[in-house]
Amino acid sequence: MIELKTVKEVPEGVEVTVCRLLTGEERTMVIDVKSEAEFLTTFSRDAPIQVRFPKLNPTQREFLISGLTAEEQDELFKEEYD
Repeated sequence: MIELKTVKEVPEGVEVTVCRLLTGEERTMVIDVKSEAEFLTTFSRDAPIQVRFPKLNPTQREFLISGLTAEEQDELFKEEYD
């Protein structure tokens, strides 16, 4: 579980910082969304993450669910793919 901390527009999309509720650690990732307003509106919808953000890749969607970065996901899930 995460808490949304900051969202700001950057040239590549929207930079999202989340806080993991269990550890208090903050992580940041750039999400391919057009604007801060679009991200916040879509993020707050009551629907599964893949329905809310169908154009995001699985790594970006997992970040919005768990706060795990791409590197952390690779480390955590590498055994499933080996």
